[in-house]
Parts: sequence; structure tokens; C-alpha cells
Amino acid sequence: SGPVTADCRSCHAAKKPEGSSWERLSFDKSLHFIHESAKGIKSKDTSSKDNCSACHHKYNEKTKEIYYIKGEEESCGYCHKPQTQDSIRPIRKASHDACVTCHQTLKSKNADAGPVTCKGCHDEKEQKKIEKVSDIPRLKRNQPDEVAITGWKKDSQATKNYMNGVAFNHKGHETRTQSCKACHHETLKKCNDCHKPEGGDEKGGFISLEQAMHNLESNRSCIGCHKELTKNSDCAGCHFQAPAKKENPESCKTCHNLQQTQLKSMDPEAVARMALTDLSKDYQPVKEDNIPENVVIDVLAKEYMPSSFPHRKMVQAITVRVEKSDMAKVFHTDQAGLCMGCHHNSPKTLEPPKCASCHSKNGPGVDGRPGLKGAYHGQCITCHQKMDVKSVAATDCAKCHEEKK
Repeated sequence: SGPVTADCRSCHAAKKPEGSSWERLSFDKSLHFIHESAKGIKSKDTSSKDNCSACHHKYNEKTKEIYYIKGEEESCGYCHKPQTQDSIRPIRKASHDACVTCHQTLKSKNADAGPVTCKGCHDEKEQKKIEKVSDIPRLKRNQPDEVAITGWKKDSQATKNYMNGVAFNHKGHETRTQSCKACHHETLKKCNDCHKPEGGDEKGGFISLEQAMHNLESNRSCIGCHKELTKNSDCAGCHFQAPAKKENPESCKTCHNLQQTQLKSMDPEAVARMALTDLSKDYQPVKEDNIPENVVIDVLAKEYMPSSFPHRKMVQAITVRVEKSDMAKVFHTDQAGLCMGCHHNSPKTLEPPKCASCHSKNGPGVDGRPGLKGAYHGQCITCHQKMDVKSVAATDCAKCHEEKK
């Protein structure tokens, strides 16, 4: 006879775990390098020094065979989509067939091999055990170091109606992304191969080049990616209270810095290289003499003593964080611009008006702006939290102003 009901329930009535530890595996630069340099993986192209052809291939529609072309390697996901398309296997099946089979083959030969179980690749704890290579050689794929991005394909009478070109540091961006797909989401071709300057078409999802580069909601666009970076703790103290909005036209010049006359008379890449060199020289921190050393805030002193605010020390601490980022230095070349992180709705100047000029000590305004007490505490405490400041706890009132006795 078969098992009794109680036996069945010993397994089938068990509670399922809350949530799953499954995580998508990111085949980033580090993991790619480990595979690229692995001695156990043999290249199908015997004339090649690397093993790229072991994984990368193209498909010949006529012969129904796969083949390899050096210098045309692309991400697997460019052809193998989430679902079967045009009889091409989906990425899930293609990657499991290729990766797991290779791991099993190497393991059978007692060679160093990757995981052969599901959790080996997809469990959060197991993923943390995967080696992270920090010093990764540049992955060369015929890409340029610098690019002059323009809105026109060839010079014409209409060229003068376009924005100035952009000097794009391609090599610099490579070191700050985990894979080429961070930007090149469908193919490794140029952006304007799909996203046309003159307007979108079906190939580019009806998204023009201008829209592709300036979409605040996409982390694959220039502005969208930069916006995402402002959430880092080094930036968030100022940027958390600056809502995403249409930028001042003057800020366009930071990126659109290539004059059309230059591009017509010189090699575009050489012009871009010079412009990028000049950008790194433009940054100048606020001069120490222009920063008040201490500011005594006593307008609300009642239950607590006046607060002696170490203004210069705070500005210098923020400056140190700005100078850690090449991007931040490019966008903070104006000395007064950094001041607007706190003095957020006043003219750009080294002598901004006091907070009480806009925030009333009598309480919130009828237009919804916070009163002076709310403004001080909201801005200072939230900034400390966003920038992960440990030396002054957000709840330590006496650290900023001693209690009256």
C-alpha cells in the first residue's frame, strides 16, 4: 500500500519560505575578464591568443551554422531576447545550455570551473563569493577614446541650426560602468545608428537622438544616468532637495562645448580630446577667504543656546567629496554654484541672503514653504542623513546647540 496521509503532509504541508534568495546574475566586467583569461576555456579559433570565440558567435542564415568574426563580438542578449524570436533561443535557455554545459565539462576534467547548480549562480550569498577583479584591462572592441557627438551627419546649410557638439569621454565612461550594455542596450553600434538626429523611427523605437540622450527617467541616457549618480551619499546632501526639472539653458554649455567652426576645420576626435582636457582644468574651489569661518545662528534661541555653525569647515568637507568625482568637478566649476546646495532658492552669488529672508521665524508660510525652524532642521538633519555623516547624529540636539540651564 501507499503512504498514509500523514506521510504526504510531512512534505506537502510544509510552509514555503517567505521570499526567494534567487538573484539575476550580472555578467559584469569582472566576471567577463575571469572567463576571458581562464586557461581552461579553449578558443575555437586556434589562431587567436584569447578565448573570445569560445562563447561569441554569429549565425549564418544560409548554412544554418554559427561562426566567429574577430572584432564583432557583442552581448549575448543582443540576439537572444527574453522570449524566442525568429527561431532564436531565448537568453535563459541559450545561457544555461552554454554556461552550465561548459562548467560541467571543465568539472569532469578536474579543472577550475564555475557553478553547476542553480544556487551557485543565482543565490545572493553565493554570488558574494564570486571573485571581484578590480584592476581589469580595458576591453578593446574597436571603440574610440574620445568622440565628438553632433546632431548632423554632414555639414550643410542647416548645420548652423543645430546645438554645438559634445565632447564625450568614451574611455572614461568605460571605467565607470559595469558593462557596455549600461549604455549600448541593443547593439554596440553608434547611438545615432538607431536614434536618428532628425527624428525617431521604428529601428530606434521612435526615439530621436536628442530624446535618447536627455531622458531623465532612463538610466541609459546621459542626463538620466547623471541624475541617478546624484543619489550617492557624496552628492545627495545637496541634490535631494533639487527636484528633477528642465535645466537652465546655460548649463547645456557644460556638455555642448564643441564649436561648429572647430569641427569643420579639424579632426573631430582631436577637437574632442582638447575640449576634454580643458574641462578638467576649469574646476576651481571656492577661495577660503570667501567662506565665513563661523556663523552664529541665534534668531530662534529660546530653549537652546545659539548655534555656532562651523560654516567654513562644512563647505570644505563638501568640497572634498566633490573633488573625488571627475564628473562633479566638471559640473561645479562655478565657485558660487556649490553654495546653492544650501542657499537653494537665491541668486548664484558668494554672498547669498540669510535663510530668514525667505523662511519666517513665525512659522510656515501660506504658500507652503517651511518656517525658519523647520527649514534649518529639515535641511541640516536630512543632509547629514543623506551624506551618511556619523560625527553628528541627527537626533543629538545638544551637539549643535546646547540646552539652556
